[in-house]
Amino acid sequence: MIDLDTDTEHSSRNGVVGNRHLVAVQTFDIARLTTHAVALVPGTFVAVSGQGPKSDSNGSGKTSFLAAVSLLLGEAQWRLEANGSQYAASLLFKPESAGLDPQHRYARADRGYIVGVFAEPDSPQTTALTVWLRVASGPPYVKVRWTYGLHIAIADTDLERDAIADSLWEALPRTQELGPRRFAGELYGQAPRCMAYLDTPMRPSAPSLLSQQMTEMTPARIGDALIELTGRQGLLETEKEQRSKLAEQQDRLATTIAEDSQARTNEQTDLDAVHHRNQARQHLADGEHMWRLHFASGYLDVSATDRSLAEIIGELEQQVSDLKLELEGKRTAVQELRAQTNLHEEEDVAKTHHREAKEKYETANVQRGITNSKLGELKQKRVELLPLRDAWTGITAVDAEAEVHAAKELFEEARQYRLDAERSHTKADRALTDARSGSGGPAGPALELLRANNIPAALLLDEITLETAVRPHWEPRLWPYRNTIVVSPGKDEDDALILLAGSPGAEVLTADGPLNRQPAELPDGVSATVPVAGFIRTLERRTEFRPDPDRAVDAELGVSVQGGFTDEIAGRAARIASAEIELFSATQQLTTRKDAEEYARLSLEAAQDTLAAAQAVQELEQLETQEAELTEQISDLDTQLATLNTAVEDTQNVWVNARAASQGHEQQIELAVGAVRLCDGEVSSRQGKLQQRKQDRDKLNLDYWLAGWADTSEAAQNLLDAQSEQIRTLRPRSLRHRAAEKLKDALDAYTNAATEVPPELAEARQRRQRLADGDAGVAGKDSDFTSIARPLRDLLDTRADSDQILESRISRSQQQRATRIEAMQTEIGDLDAEMGRLQDVISSRVETSLNKISIALNRLNRARGGFGAELHITETRPATPTMPWTWEVSPRWRRSPSGSMVSYREVANGAQVKVFAIQLVLAALLAADGAEGRMLVLDELGNSLGDVNRKDVLRDLNEVAAQQRVTILGTCQDSVIGDAAGVCGEILWFCHQSPTEAYNRPTRAWGYDANGQRIELVREWLTAGRSLV
Repeated sequence: MIDLDTDTEHSSRNGVVGNRHLVAVQTFDIARLTTHAVALVPGTFVAVSGQGPKSDSNGSGKTSFLAAVSLLLGEAQWRLEANGSQYAASLLFKPESAGLDPQHRYARADRGYIVGVFAEPDSPQTTALTVWLRVASGPPYVKVRWTYGLHIAIADTDLERDAIADSLWEALPRTQELGPRRFAGELYGQAPRCMAYLDTPMRPSAPSLLSQQMTEMTPARIGDALIELTGRQGLLETEKEQRSKLAEQQDRLATTIAEDSQARTNEQTDLDAVHHRNQARQHLADGEHMWRLHFASGYLDVSATDRSLAEIIGELEQQVSDLKLELEGKRTAVQELRAQTNLHEEEDVAKTHHREAKEKYETANVQRGITNSKLGELKQKRVELLPLRDAWTGITAVDAEAEVHAAKELFEEARQYRLDAERSHTKADRALTDARSGSGGPAGPALELLRANNIPAALLLDEITLETAVRPHWEPRLWPYRNTIVVSPGKDEDDALILLAGSPGAEVLTADGPLNRQPAELPDGVSATVPVAGFIRTLERRTEFRPDPDRAVDAELGVSVQGGFTDEIAGRAARIASAEIELFSATQQLTTRKDAEEYARLSLEAAQDTLAAAQAVQELEQLETQEAELTEQISDLDTQLATLNTAVEDTQNVWVNARAASQGHEQQIELAVGAVRLCDGEVSSRQGKLQQRKQDRDKLNLDYWLAGWADTSEAAQNLLDAQSEQIRTLRPRSLRHRAAEKLKDALDAYTNAATEVPPELAEARQRRQRLADGDAGVAGKDSDFTSIARPLRDLLDTRADSDQILESRISRSQQQRATRIEAMQTEIGDLDAEMGRLQDVISSRVETSLNKISIALNRLNRARGGFGAELHITETRPATPTMPWTWEVSPRWRRSPSGSMVSYREVANGAQVKVFAIQLVLAALLAADGAEGRMLVLDELGNSLGDVNRKDVLRDLNEVAAQQRVTILGTCQDSVIGDAAGVCGEILWFCHQSPTEAYNRPTRAWGYDANGQRIELVREWLTAGRSLV
């Protein structure tokens, strides 16, 4: 809520001096003025005149005194906020200006002081305040210190007073020292304490309400001047602050809405991922259901087929049993026939003995070959290990392995350091390239975009150069704008803003003109290649340099930027030099890291060689034992082979003899054997059929279906019956395929939600394809839906809780942001309405003040015999936060009884313009609230004024001074002083009697101050060094 009544207090705030009046002034080395104190009678018209070397008032020093007073009161025409207030130095004493030879006894002053004593009318003794303004011939040109009470130079002579001036200045509190930009506002408040017209070359002239150049002022400038005089400027500043706050709130709302939109986009990505995972869960559940149906259907089919095959197998088993009994009888017959003689038995025994002997020999021989091969392998291994043993240092294999492990860690660490150094080197090289091309950094992409579209642009800090002496003052000020891009105003600015609409955070500064134009005058020590003087000056006014530590302070924002930069931040050359240093450092670091990596690699190879040698020694010891054992085994086998070979030869001879004896009896046995073969063939046939049926039964894989279903046939039938006709009629293979397809859908859905696919899911996808292509009823790792789907199930189960939490959190976050945006919109709506009410009040109050001035101007004009005057007022409210609130005020007056109001810009004689300008200022003082204590300074008051006009003006001056309790200083030429003496409250007389005298005579004053306490306050000061006779 904006307090609409704070403007009264704001506008009446008159700084430290407050409502105190200036009661006396003392100068040191200011022009030719003496150090004698000069008293002023506040609230009166003070006529200022004197006598110069030619016996008229010219050259008496009166204008120098008025200039000193206006400077002490911070009058705007001194331009204290620009050029380091160097115009003030023109007030210092210069012997050549006094017509003296500076080579003789008088030297040019390098410093001077203007001292003013202020006091409130009601209690001057207790409210006295002393202000010292120091003027120097070089920067800083102006310093101001103040203190409560009297702090003045009281002595009998000029020399004594001048001698103690410096010590009095040094005795003033440094904590209360103010610079040229601040002292007027701090001491006298926001409304101007002094308005002056000086006819002097000591400072540049500019059109003002008090000059005959008022016709050159725009209506808007006149409006500003009148608003300042009435003390209403604070109202406009308050409105501007509130308007800026409203704009900031609107910007924050826009930013919040944009952030909410971006957040919703990001959150939708998360929600889409959750949705895909939920789809995967549903597909997986459907697949598991199909897999369950596949087991139920398969179990019912296989169990029926198994029962049928069991009956067939039983019949075949009975047939085989009967045939085997028959075969046994036939074989008994063959045996009885063969039992008739022992020839065959002897042949068989001999043959068996021979076979056994031969098998033993061959077995032993094979064993010997194997053992001999092992021995050869061991010898070859020894040959390979012997060179490695020569490098053995005596270290154990365990210790060597530890050294290899440590060396690997060191090598990996060195490799990582080398990679980091390469990245740093690449970054530094890129930074140097960017610096040389005037691009790079955060602003690089935006700058390249503008240049690519033929829009002239430059990086602000590349185009600014700071001298060493001003770096502490300017670097913290410029630091926040290190990424700012400068473009020309007009079309380049519009095109740049359109192009950079997609570059959030890009900082664009509009130059004062085309970039190839030379910049306007810049602060000392600051130079630029592009016209950014407006920005530099605004930055200088907005921020204040403070030491300990060095920093730039934006008091309005409450922001401090620390200084103390080691390297220069301004100027492309500084940036290139810094980048070259960084690249050199990065190159050295990369070389060091490469050397370290190579050393670590060589150390690792050495450690690995040491480990290989230690392992070789250990293995050679084992080989020696193994070779001895194998050599002993071969010797034993050679002995066995000799014995076995003799047995083979003996048994072969016995067998040959037995076979020859049994040849005749063989024919009888063959017939009986043939019958056995036929019967045996039938048995084999029946057994083949039996085996086929058993295989058919085994292929049913009943155990697989029993394990997979794990329930009763009735339960399987009930599950199938509960399905739709379309599902119930599907075969197990189709159900298996559908389960595989649902698993594929689940994998696809999860993959859509994942940024990268885990390896186990890639494997599951391959196994799923084999599941789909496989046969029903076949067990195995690629035939089990549950095992294939387990990685996906585990991943989905792991994310189940977090997905629910994520959906809930996103919902809450979106609701909270919506609530916050709604609250901000409501607050901005309230602020906007409040802003309208504030503007209405300000408009009413400023218009009222200007109307008061118009009424007072009309009254003054008619009082002096005019035909009336008015102010034509046009108000233009600001449409944007940066636009000023413009009050165009055109003073007009009627030049004949029947004529219309004529604008101030219409051609008129100088006397009319000057009188009208003075009346306008007096009208503003009459209409102003809290004008008490202000001062009006008018030089060459009688110029261009006739007798009638002069008397009217003098009377008006005196009446306004008394009515508003303001002090008006006016210089009066010889022709005017007589008229002025009759209406003024005080006369000041300056005397420079001879051109050979360096300084004036003491200033004389005639006047009457009804406030005796005020006179007593400065009586001793005024009378010091003066003769009262």
